[in-house]
Amino acid sequence: MASSFMAMVYASLKESGIDTSEMTPDEAIEKFNELNGNDNLKEEEIENNKYFVEKIDRNNKELLKSKIESYSNRIIKDNKEHHIVIDKDGKVFEKVGTENSVDSFSSKLDGAISLHNHLEDGSFSVEDFYNFRDKVNTNFICVTPKYTYTLKVLKEIDKPYNYFYIRGSNMDDYEVNQNHNVLEFMQKEGYIKYEKTIRNT
Repeated sequence: MASSFMAMVYASLKESGIDTSEMTPDEAIEKFNELNGNDNLKEEEIENNKYFVEKIDRNNKELLKSKIESYSNRIIKDNKEHHIVIDKDGKVFEKVGTENSVDSFSSKLDGAISLHNHLEDGSFSVEDFYNFRDKVNTNFICVTPKYTYTLKVLKEIDKPYNYFYIRGSNMDDYEVNQNHNVLEFMQKEGYIKYEKTIRNT
């Protein structure tokens, strides 16, 4: 979905007699700044418009649940990782990465719902740990072909990943999925609320 901001950028360039038919959004913004002597379109503002999907009512719990389910069902079918954020105002943003990783909306996570997928049935990774460790007001969801993992940070995590990794390995209910063991141990320590459920496929 094209944002009103990008529509304005392209319209302005066309009014200046510039052919925008083959311009990417990044190229259009660069040309727009060049023409207007404007260096104040900060990275976050560009990101807001480049990755904006839609706005939903976060107070409508049924709609919110339906949207999360719809996004999950869509991205789990892809062969690339996606990161979708529903921010505290209900604005939805999405990035698409590779089969192994996707860039995070780290500046938008406070108070947000963060949803991403893994192509294999693994829980939140060490990279995810460093995204969520200080985000106390954020709900995290990771979907895989078989499972849905949900996580909420209850207090800021003041210990490194290795602290939890070593102790998670020694848990009585050890699983093959080491990331899951790490998160189970973090929950026992009172840092997070964590759940693993089988997806309805």
